[in-house]
Amino acid sequence: MRVALVTAGDYFSEYGGGQIYVRQLARALNGRGFDVHILGVAAGGRDEDRQSSPIDDAGVKVWNVSVNPIAGPSRSLALSRALQARLRDMISLIGPDVVHAHGWKAAIAFATRSLGMACFITAHHGGIVCPNGMLMNRDDRLCEVPTSPSACISCATHFVPGGPIWNRLLSAVADSGRIALAECFRNMRSVPYITPALKIPLTVADKIEEIAAISLPHCHVIAPSHAVERALLRNGLSRNQVVFLPHGSVEFGQLQSRPARLEGTLRLGYIGRIDRAKGLHVLMDALRLMPDPNAIVLHVFGTAATRREWRYLRDLEQRARDCQCAGMARWRTIGLQRRTSWSTCWCSPRFARRRLACRCPKPCSPERRS
Repeated sequence: MRVALVTAGDYFSEYGGGQIYVRQLARALNGRGFDVHILGVAAGGRDEDRQSSPIDDAGVKVWNVSVNPIAGPSRSLALSRALQARLRDMISLIGPDVVHAHGWKAAIAFATRSLGMACFITAHHGGIVCPNGMLMNRDDRLCEVPTSPSACISCATHFVPGGPIWNRLLSAVADSGRIALAECFRNMRSVPYITPALKIPLTVADKIEEIAAISLPHCHVIAPSHAVERALLRNGLSRNQVVFLPHGSVEFGQLQSRPARLEGTLRLGYIGRIDRAKGLHVLMDALRLMPDPNAIVLHVFGTAATRREWRYLRDLEQRARDCQCAGMARWRTIGLQRRTSWSTCWCSPRFARRRLACRCPKPCSPERRS
């Protein structure tokens, strides 16, 4: 059986859990005798950039497609008819029996529909239905409402500079007027404090169209958590389209026994992008409410890329200073790996010294600092 896995960005990238997940899945399927093809779609380069033959990665065939975002439409690139046509051509060239999308989900949904093929999609996070890319609302609670301009604009403006003011201004304008205003600013040079807020109505409208794409009858969506599952169902997907399948985790109900009390130190690790959508601030607050927070050590390895992520990183630094939990009493920076120049780590001073002294595990040892 020939399987085509669609991923966003470079298949060989070490940045981002999605690429690593797809790479491990591809190698596992290849080891079980499947003919695995990767279709990596990345924004950047010229529209005509494409491979005439795949790259072989230990039996996995990797096809890379570059998309020029500047030459695309003013709306979401995933809704571009040109991109959908290119993906349709690439899928026809590969000739798979199964298409499994981990990125560019809306575009793949349209492309497979035109080919008369079933489309399987994995919703790795809440961004599949949320314009903010997360499952939580502005109050750090799980969102319980479907995506709509009335519900999402007030929440999205909360995370931009001057959010309360922009929320009142945008709420006073009709939906068609908000969209027209956002279209004017979509391709213009970014103006601080203005462009991020005015783009929000169009971002919400694009997300609603993307949800409609993955809701098409030929699509089947895998939800790795019950929260993602509920988000998909309340946004219009039918019950027989959504499958709950945890990613390498075991639910508490499946455990035969649970420890009555934590013995020793519980060490938690997070590796990934430093972004509010990941909910690290919620995790830190939750650990402070544990019965014995002094027995918990939290390590966070990652980096911030955008200005918004750097603001969030500074907020986490302040939370780490204010936190009374011994497991988050100090802020340290240590090298992670060659493709990630810096990582951030909350840890107790005692455990940090011991960890660095024994240089274990290797990914955070000082000699690998780039």
